[in-house]
Amino acid sequence: MTSIRNYAFSDFTISIDANEHNLWQQVQLEHAQEKIKFKHRFRLEERFIDKIVTTSNGNYDRDGNTYNTRFRYRFTLTRPLLKIDDNKSISVELFDELFISLEEGIRPKSFNQNWFYAGLKYPITSRIGLGIGYHNIGLNGGNPTFITNHILQTTLTYVMN
Repeated sequence: MTSIRNYAFSDFTISIDANEHNLWQQVQLEHAQEKIKFKHRFRLEERFIDKIVTTSNGNYDRDGNTYNTRFRYRFTLTRPLLKIDDNKSISVELFDELFISLEEGIRPKSFNQNWFYAGLKYPITSRIGLGIGYHNIGLNGGNPTFITNHILQTTLTYVMN
């Protein structure tokens, strides 16, 4: 389960932040061909999002939750780039993730988002990794609005096996 705070981020969005709580089911498949590793992640999200209403004085407020579902597919490609020693190398990582909003059940309703990432990752230890790269987030803001965010992303990962 994840908890997210959706912030008002532009002049044309509603000027109130909304909380979102997600439950999700996920399957991840991995395979390799020579030095290249491939990952396919399939995720079904159940989203509980603050319902935003207009008050009698024209302001916005939260009133309960709305429920919707979303399907996400992420394709990731990782390849070693520069060998540091026998056990460590800097790798290039690319991924593209497509988000599809669903109608009741699991029928596709509309395109929601697309995330693209290109960056480098480095294993600090066998369990801890550091990454840095360019992350492009494309959001469907509704006809005719499409929002693009360009982000310098840093990532710290910890494997809990």
